[in-house]
Amino acid sequence: MKSGHRVCQACSLTTYDNPKPCAAVVVTDAAGRYLLIERAVEPAKGAYDLPGGFVDPDETFEECAVRELQEEVGCQVEDMKYLGSYTEDYGFGGVTYPTLTACFTGRLPAGQVPKAADDAASCTFFAASDLPRDKFAFGMMNEVFRNLGI
Repeated sequence: MKSGHRVCQACSLTTYDNPKPCAAVVVTDAAGRYLLIERAVEPAKGAYDLPGGFVDPDETFEECAVRELQEEVGCQVEDMKYLGSYTEDYGFGGVTYPTLTACFTGRLPAGQVPKAADDAASCTFFAASDLPRDKFAFGMMNEVFRNLGI
């Protein structure tokens, strides 16, 4: 993706092709398995994704991660830590948007059971060796798991 900007000839206003901010969480359970959601909506409906989504106005990446986790699986995590940032092209409705995702890790507290809601059709825990890499919704997920040594 190339960076760029546009300048209005009438008023000289400059707009930039900045990425849309997103947040995602790599959630593990007590057994060290990884929680993935099955997307209920396009893009990549039916593919596996990390819980997450677009940052709302006046929301930090951390607040977005907490909110999206609650909306999509009804859970919170303990020991949430920043993992890294990832870029991706997100195609929807015939338009491709550049995104910048802040990714976090966190552990599911004992007694919490994820339940799919919002735009998640289902949620499933996978052992590292069983991650459905051929069914990942977005390429950046491979980078995320590589950064985790998986």
